[in-house]
Amino acid sequence: MHIPTYFVIIFLFISSIATAQIEDDLISLYDEDELITIATGTAQEVRFAPSVATVITEKDIKNTGARFLDDVLEMVPGMHVGKGSNRQNSIYSLRGIHTDENPQILLLIDGINTAQLFNSSRSYNYRLPVVNISRIEIIRGPGSAIYGADAFSGVINVITKTPSDSDKKFLGGRVGSFDSDDLWFVGGTQLAGLNVDLAVEYSRSEGDDDRIVPVDAAIPGEPTFAPSALSTHYELFNSRLSIADDDWKFSLSSYNLVSAGLGSGGAEVLDPIGRDKANAFKAHYSQLFNDSISDWRFRLDISAGINDQNPRFVLWPSNTNLPFLPGTFPEGVIGQPSTEDTIYTFELASIYDGLKSHSMRISVGYEYQKIETSEVKNFDFFGGITAGTLTDVTGTNLIFLENQTREVHFVSLQDEWQLANDWALTVGLRFDDYNDFGSTINPRLALVWAADYNLTMKALYGRAFRAPSFAELFAKNNPAILGNANLDPEVIDTFEISIEYDVTSDLNTSLNVFYYEVEDLIDYPGLGQPAANLFAQYGHGLEWELNWTINSEWSTKTNLSWQNSSQAGLRVADAPNHQVYSMLTWQPDLEWTFNAVATRAFGRERAQGDLRDKIDDYSTIDFIAYNDNLIPNLGTSIIIKNVLDRENFEPSAMNSIPGDYPLEGRSVRIEFTYSLN
Repeated sequence: MHIPTYFVIIFLFISSIATAQIEDDLISLYDEDELITIATGTAQEVRFAPSVATVITEKDIKNTGARFLDDVLEMVPGMHVGKGSNRQNSIYSLRGIHTDENPQILLLIDGINTAQLFNSSRSYNYRLPVVNISRIEIIRGPGSAIYGADAFSGVINVITKTPSDSDKKFLGGRVGSFDSDDLWFVGGTQLAGLNVDLAVEYSRSEGDDDRIVPVDAAIPGEPTFAPSALSTHYELFNSRLSIADDDWKFSLSSYNLVSAGLGSGGAEVLDPIGRDKANAFKAHYSQLFNDSISDWRFRLDISAGINDQNPRFVLWPSNTNLPFLPGTFPEGVIGQPSTEDTIYTFELASIYDGLKSHSMRISVGYEYQKIETSEVKNFDFFGGITAGTLTDVTGTNLIFLENQTREVHFVSLQDEWQLANDWALTVGLRFDDYNDFGSTINPRLALVWAADYNLTMKALYGRAFRAPSFAELFAKNNPAILGNANLDPEVIDTFEISIEYDVTSDLNTSLNVFYYEVEDLIDYPGLGQPAANLFAQYGHGLEWELNWTINSEWSTKTNLSWQNSSQAGLRVADAPNHQVYSMLTWQPDLEWTFNAVATRAFGRERAQGDLRDKIDDYSTIDFIAYNDNLIPNLGTSIIIKNVLDRENFEPSAMNSIPGDYPLEGRSVRIEFTYSLN
């Protein structure tokens, strides 16, 4: 391992400083916003958690003027939310780690995995509204010791509102630029002694028609819709119902993407005709057993989910002549590949507190995964069907992926050991066994030192893995995505040093330094070549945060991050080298709050062999103003995004759309909420 010298120096410095005693009378009580559960599976103060973690509160979300989860995540140090070629899907690039399909970050909602099975990532065109979000917990770094596969570069857990959050039943609506509108109801109540919560959200937009692509990847001289705008319209419903008692909770959720545009098109040829559709239904039951055995606490989680994705691509416009697809296509080259996932998960977790200074967590679990596919298309690269005639190839050897199943068994062990009043050691290990590619073991080690009442230091190590997706293993009949059943999982080892310091009660700052090594990264070498474990990736960097209440009216949250990641000696393409995020809040009275949010990402490199001009830097400034009590029971917000109407771009792949992907220009939204209490 080639660990940078500065990282070793910092590690040795922290390890060599003498122990300091925390005075008992300075120990304070922390509210929920200062607690995190994602780091260990149990609630603890963020500053003492054995991970580099970020907590985004409901107030933070409101201050950003966000509509969807993607809008909020840019405030996480080291994370950039970009756009990929496949349907302009969001890419969460964290510390320089990402691919176009973006399976390296695990997204949970109330602890339940949201990934689809085809690519082990979020559903395409996924947009999660924020109205029902109570808080978001993020681990920056590996999480496989607790969460298993895909908790690779980070973990995001979205926690929805409970009766304590949503005792105010309210209706809301929002209208704005790009013919966008939203409606929602969120509320909780007591019914027959049970806590009942319901959230229903609707969102729609026609998209920004000024996101013009002058030239696409159409064959010169053949039909094209360029110049025209990216297809970014969408319409969706999101709903969640939960019923809970003191010791158990049952929830049902539904995500319905009624229709959405396909971004830059399935073949990077603009497609205003095609559309995407998706549905996700999940049920989750959790039960606590805290009094059954002395010194033991148990939690049982059972979940079931069904996800389906049903796009219709017009890959090339009508009457296109393609040298690699002989025949005529009067309606265009059409593909309709569909997937339906079924996932069942069982986990029994226990915490044993019978040993002095120890809290031991043991969990066992099982997951069953099944993907079923269907496909209708009017082309075949290998001449298996009549060109131009829509043909159902479901169940034949011409389909893009045959039905697959996977079973996973896992055991997780963790010990949180209070070595002394001011030292804590967390040791963890998880074993996963996959029936299709084998087993993997992932350890974690975290030493946390409360060096003083206002100073905390951490030294962290973690290993994580990413199991190959079904597409990477078994996809076929598509030269762009061909599977390889002999793939190994991706593996990452991460080392971190973290320092958090309360300069005063109103000023908090933290610095995190990291180094990682990734082995066996999976990618597609080129057209017609199957997926392979192509290369290793090395990265190091730092993340700095400042939270400052300047006075009774003004406050700021600011972070800076820098990373340097490489593959085969070359900088990782498309990942920002530097990022800056700053939110300035002014609250002149108890009613109005004003926020200015500035974001900048720069230092993005092209891929090797890509001779286009450098990627333009990305920057935005947003203004948000809101009043939660404009008149009794009525609140309002005014949100202006990209105030300066700056032209920002996300990089496109080499040999695709040459001018990159234009992002949204200035937008204005107005929002109203009405309390029904």
